[in-house]
Amino acid sequence: MRRKNRLAFVGTMLLVWLMLEPIFIVVVCSFMKGEEIRISFGGVLQGSTGYASVPILPYYFSAGNFKELLLRTFEFFVMFWNSVGQVICIVVGQIVIGVPAAWAFAKWKVKWINYMFGLYIILMLIPFQVLMVP
Repeated sequence: MRRKNRLAFVGTMLLVWLMLEPIFIVVVCSFMKGEEIRISFGGVLQGSTGYASVPILPYYFSAGNFKELLLRTFEFFVMFWNSVGQVICIVVGQIVIGVPAAWAFAKWKVKWINYMFGLYIILMLIPFQVLMVP
């Protein structure tokens, strides 16, 4: 490998690590007990000056957080199924509108097709919350 390629590889790996570290911390902390989380993040969460220290693996694995969420929290399932309903509506809407639009943009050769395609892309980039009536 050339020196330039090695530097690009190292830089890319640093960015990958930087982006995956929060996910790793969430997964590790999800298997910790509440007391262990308070010990690990106590210096940051309790208002004092200190540092957080996250172990690579929890000292005591506990699935109690998942048991509490899945077996004793009814609100989680309500929010979960609401999200599933929204996703299904969005996917069906994209299939109903997006597939014919893609076919039209690919097959039709009209004067303003590039401008219409650009407008379609811009409208897809606008978040739904902006268009939603409060």
